[in-house]
Amino acid sequence: MMARVVALGMLLLMVVGVLTVPGVASADDRGPDGQQIAPGPPPPARYEAPPAGPGPSYVWVPGHWQYAGGWVWVPGEWVIAPYPGAVWVPGHWVRRRRGWVWIEGQWRGGAPGYVVVASPPPPLRVEVRGVAPFVGAVWIAGFWRWTGASWVWVPGHWARAPWPRAVWVPGHWARQAGGWIWIEGYWR
Repeated sequence: MMARVVALGMLLLMVVGVLTVPGVASADDRGPDGQQIAPGPPPPARYEAPPAGPGPSYVWVPGHWQYAGGWVWVPGEWVIAPYPGAVWVPGHWVRRRRGWVWIEGQWRGGAPGYVVVASPPPPLRVEVRGVAPFVGAVWIAGFWRWTGASWVWVPGHWARAPWPRAVWVPGHWARQAGGWIWIEGYWR
């Protein structure tokens, strides 16, 4: 009987010890809402001087640290705002009970919604992808964007998936009553 009590006590201590070890996380560790969890705070943000923007519809999205078994810097990039007046609110790391959690950036402000374009977009361009610049890079294909007066080609680019095994669902133009509307791409 005493051996059972001792064995049960040791088992209980092992379980409590495993559950209370601080800073234990992996690159695939996710919170209940699918957010990535890192074992410690990210390094200080790197200074980036944005290069000249490619056009008036572009917004600079600054770089940030991503945790993938170790800290990896994801450089900033120019992206096309999804709607007029959109402002990018950068993502950030926050300390939570299980570790450091990445809160995704998001678009805010302006007048979200969609624009109906009377003429169809031109045919998609064939793009040369080249070699992926890092392990796990995902190709985000180029697309046609309506500027309000003409179609402008937005070239494709390599991106880092926001979480392991994330899949990019590309945006596309869909025919609706009265014209064409843009259906935004997203990660799933």
